[in-house]
Amino acid sequence: GEARRSARAQADQEKESTLSEVREEMERELQTILKKKDDQLRALEAKAAATEKALREQGRELEQRRAEVDELQDEVAGARQDGAGRLDDHRNELDVLRAEHHGRVSELERRLELEERQKRELALNLGSVEERARKEVAHIESEKARLEARLSTLQTQLLEEQQQR
Repeated sequence: GEARRSARAQADQEKESTLSEVREEMERELQTILKKKDDQLRALEAKAAATEKALREQGRELEQRRAEVDELQDEVAGARQDGAGRLDDHRNELDVLRAEHHGRVSELERRLELEERQKRELALNLGSVEERARKEVAHIESEKARLEARLSTLQTQLLEEQQQR
């Protein structure tokens, strides 16, 4: 009677100890996975913020270029009134400036497209990281359930063996 109670108490204590160790190990694994996911998320968010800042700067530069072209066109209108000879000089100068401007605008638009594509890729990568993290958490939870079921089976077997003695 007393030996059986003592053995049962010891078995319960070992069961609790084993369960506690399994839980602690699973919690540590889960925390490690979540920390990795958070770190990846922060890195992607920082990259997205830098991309957005660059896009805003390029947008401001584009507006500035457009304002310069508008000013140059106003100058041309004034030059027409000053005479045909000077008008030709201004036209030539404007053609050069326009060509430079179009080159710069094309380059800015190309960079803008590239930044937008990178931003889309970052968003896709972020979704992929989150999906992997969800799958890892689900796997860990499944493994935890399996280990708990196995532990329960072992405890039942231990109890039956103790009762047979």
